[in-house]
Amino acid sequence: MQSYASQIRGFNLVELMIVVAIIAILSSIAIPAYTDYTMRARAGTALLGLQPWQTAINLCWQMEGTLSSCSSFGQRGIPAVESPLPVGLSALGAGTTAGSVRATLDVRDRSGEPLIVEVRPAASAAQLQWQVNCSDFVALHDSAMRIPHCAGGL
Repeated sequence: MQSYASQIRGFNLVELMIVVAIIAILSSIAIPAYTDYTMRARAGTALLGLQPWQTAINLCWQMEGTLSSCSSFGQRGIPAVESPLPVGLSALGAGTTAGSVRATLDVRDRSGEPLIVEVRPAASAAQLQWQVNCSDFVALHDSAMRIPHCAGGL
């Protein structure tokens, strides 16, 4: 004869509630982390869309010897801004310094505003070094920014 305990199969309500609670806790951690990861990936893709302008500005600087003559889109080999814009960009134009490019991304910062980036060239003896500045720049808190390698704010 079999005992009563060996005949019972399945889970009781308490066990099921504990499993549901554990899944809820894990989801509350994983979903925001996944959302942040996808936003960072989209911002990185949008930054790649700026490379044709950066390359053209590099070439213009090498030919002209100065960045001040390399600030106008559609001139001196720098591509004009035409529709459609590269993936992830909603606006594109000249930046605040000579040779810089300013773009509004399709990505939102943590406050819900569109993320604005500006890539700025800095001339050294033989090459340009590009610095990325972001509208969501927070000093010493890379995890708060969508683009963690931003060097400064806008």
